[in-house]
Amino acid sequence: MSALIPYSEALRLDAELVRVARGTSALRLAIGEALDALASSGGHYELGFSSLEAYARERCERTGRRAADTRSLSHKLKSLPQTREALRTGAIGWSTAELLARHVTAESELAWLEKTRETTVRELRALLATRG
Repeated sequence: MSALIPYSEALRLDAELVRVARGTSALRLAIGEALDALASSGGHYELGFSSLEAYARERCERTGRRAADTRSLSHKLKSLPQTREALRTGAIGWSTAELLARHVTAESELAWLEKTRETTVRELRALLATRG
């Protein structure tokens, strides 16, 4: 069994992991936006692929389901520009953005984004489930 690390080191590692993970969320958003543009224009057909999922598997090394989910969220975030920007800059993570995209409107997004500063994803899910 390994020794426990000091709390300060755990906090440092946590901050680093969050920073890296949030960076990958921004990258995933960019991939989703590009996939959405490619699919909307039929570009994957022009490139010789039978479907966007086939394109994603071959060219992006992503499963078809992950590509579809990524594209879907990036498309939904077009109507939630503050949430999109928060995801792009790493202020929120992918799971938080998915929750907000399912439950909030352009009118309520700023208030919900404020709540994300004080809540975990689990707490946010519970709050969104209990709202009228």
